[in-house]
Amino acid sequence: MIELQQHSVADIDTKISQLDGAIGEMTRRGRTNSALDATKEQRKRQALVAQRQHEAGILVKLRSEEAGVAAKAHAIEVEAAPIRFVAQLFGATTERSYPAAYLDGLNV
Repeated sequence: MIELQQHSVADIDTKISQLDGAIGEMTRRGRTNSALDATKEQRKRQALVAQRQHEAGILVKLRSEEAGVAAKAHAIEVEAAPIRFVAQLFGATTERSYPAAYLDGLNV
């Protein structure tokens, strides 16, 4: 999902760059008829910039959610460390689930 959003933002950046190049070329050549087209192109550019800001905001949210999930996963791993240690003392291995290994050790 994050990669898709990154591509979306990059695509908008490319479109903005193309518009900037076209406007720059019109300005460089000094075409008076192109001045009206440049105004239209500026409106397109403003719309693309607004869309880019929106898409970039979504990308930031996705990245922060991903970081939150990673932090929770790390916290769970830290909490599970003492349980794993005790389970290994009773002969549990990492290939099996810890509750099953513990119950096997008790011969339940």
